[in-house]
Amino acid sequence: MGSPEANHFTFLEPTFGRALRIWCGWFWRFALLGGVAIALAGLADYCNHHLSEPSALVALVVFLAVVIAPFWAYAYSFRVLFEKSFGGIRIRLQPIALLGSANPPETFLVPSGRLARKIRKKWTRRSWRWGLGFLVTLLLCGGCAVDGWLKRPHALTGPNSVESSIALFLIIVLFFGAPLGWLAGSAWELKSILKGDFGEFRVCLTSEPDPGQQK
Repeated sequence: MGSPEANHFTFLEPTFGRALRIWCGWFWRFALLGGVAIALAGLADYCNHHLSEPSALVALVVFLAVVIAPFWAYAYSFRVLFEKSFGGIRIRLQPIALLGSANPPETFLVPSGRLARKIRKKWTRRSWRWGLGFLVTLLLCGGCAVDGWLKRPHALTGPNSVESSIALFLIIVLFFGAPLGWLAGSAWELKSILKGDFGEFRVCLTSEPDPGQQK
């Protein structure tokens, strides 16, 4: 399961700045892959609707693609993090069994799909706590703001202004509140994940020279 590393390396402290650099490397891949997949599905749906006889099967495939694409992009882009170097910084999986030895060999675990999923699940669970917390906070603060707005004189400008304002507020909070909180939480929680203990291994950061620059 282990793979020896011939390059010299130095263990790095997982600071927030380094974690943010890795998070940015994950996020742009996640946004690009998910966005392209959804855009292609939308294009297929547009073409299907302009046919003389739109296909129900194509519509179903488009719907499934739009639902599945973000989850696929999220998992795939996270797996890529273990295969890339971010300014000379690499994510490594160090076996716990080797930590107690006097002279541990320069060996790390191969980041298989199973190990990557184990890390990703813990990261996702922690990140979504931020998303839900941010959503509840927005609902409470927004509810107080709406209540104060309704109590002001001449706040209503039309027969449906109250319903429209509340509906707009709920749309903004539900569609943007939880995702923005999740993104903020994923950036912050990545720092703790990068020094986490996962039973059989721990995640660590190493500074390694570019193999192309070595003789």
